[in-house]
Amino acid sequence: MDNWYIEGYLGNQKTLNRLPLNLFPFLIGRQEGLSLTIHSDKVSRTHAEINLVGNRLILKDKGSANGTFVNRE
Repeated sequence: MDNWYIEGYLGNQKTLNRLPLNLFPFLIGRQEGLSLTIHSDKVSRTHAEINLVGNRLILKDKGSANGTFVNRE
């Protein structure tokens, strides 16, 4: 079994955060109670989701106004 993680810097933190992806769909957005809550006006209430399909992760934008990026792409 693969171990999946999401990594990044949140806010003004200088420490890299690493969060395991172990429950799918993994929901990301401003709304409390999601898998990852990001407190930013640039993030939609429910911004994106990550699903595991076979042995691949699929990222889906949930109609956000600012788009969803991976590694700045």
